[in-house]
This record gives sequence, structure tokens and C-alpha cells, in this order.
Amino acid sequence: MPGFRVFSHYFLFPLPMALLFCVALADFLRSAGIGLRLQAVATASTVFATLPTHVGSLERRDVEDDVRVGAWLRQNVPPGERIYGWGSSPQLDSFSRRLPASRFTACWYVVNDLDVVGLPDSDAEAVERLLSDLTRYPPSVVVLPRASVFVWGDPQRYQLERTPPFAAWLRARYERVGTIRRHDIYVPKGVRRRSRGRGSGGGAR
Repeated sequence: MPGFRVFSHYFLFPLPMALLFCVALADFLRSAGIGLRLQAVATASTVFATLPTHVGSLERRDVEDDVRVGAWLRQNVPPGERIYGWGSSPQLDSFSRRLPASRFTACWYVVNDLDVVGLPDSDAEAVERLLSDLTRYPPSVVVLPRASVFVWGDPQRYQLERTPPFAAWLRARYERVGTIRRHDIYVPKGVRRRSRGRGSGGGAR
């Protein structure tokens, strides 16, 4: 598996090849004179054998939350402006169709969430690069998920208090204006965005 890690959604990758194999298997069984019922059983068994018991590691509620937050960002952040999602929610960049304000679209390396025992709460060099990115490309909105979904090991590492330089940067420049589906929304101080997302994404409140 990529990176020698085993996540259930990795098993989706061989699915197209498995389906092609099923077609070839069904053709072979047909040419061998085996009945249609047995063909169906053999083909279905092959498909299910390629899939894990749990396909994907996300709860439906988490995905729905991210889609709603992405819709709100898409409606309230003009094209060309950037966003930043702290924690481990790179999918917000895709759902919002907005560019990220930092190279660290997920904070695994910033908070040392790498399944390695004894690492400090954050990597000083990565934090410095993160703040450099955010200074160069100031995000119009910063999103802080109350629960990060894509984590390697310790969700507690993503708490603001565990990375003081980023917490200080955020509190000095941004203010919390509301919450959307378990995601706290921050905008630059003195800037209050008028929510236009109550129809599909829900307003920040």
C-alpha cells in the first residue's frame, strides 16, 4: 500500500481492473458452457473479494459537513481570494473551489502527527513556513474544524494550544464570526462577510 499504510479506501484503486477481470471471467465461463446463474455467482464473488468490509474511512456526516462548508465558502469568498483550513481538511479546498493559502493543505507535518513516538507538539521549521505562506497569501477565511477527519494518530495535536505560533497569528489578525456544521469560521478583524449561503450551505452563526 502507498506509504506502507493500509486504509480501506486504497482498495478502490484495483476495482476497475477487477471489473475487467470479471468481464473476461464471464466470457470464459460462457464459452465453457457454464450456466448464467453460476456465472453471476462467480462474477459477484470476484467483485466483493476486491473490496474491504468498510470502503472509505469517512462517516457520511463528515462528508456532508465538508460539502456544506465548501458551498458556503464558494458563495462567500470571491474567486481569486484564498482560504485556509487548519487541521486536516484538505477536501475543503476542493469543495470550495478556492486556492489554499499555504502549501500545508493538511497539517500532519506541522503538528508532527506522523505516528512517531516522542515528537514535539509541532515542527518549528514547518510552522515557520506555514506562517510565511499565510503572510504572503493572506486567507480571506480561516476554517477550524472542531474534529479533524484525516488524522494519522492523535487528534489532540490539532488543538490550537498545541501550536502557539499559529494560535497567536490567528488571534492577532482574525476573529471568529460563526460556526457552520462543526466548523468555526474566522475572518480578518474588522471584516464582516455577509453570508449568502443559507440556501444550500447554511449561514455562519
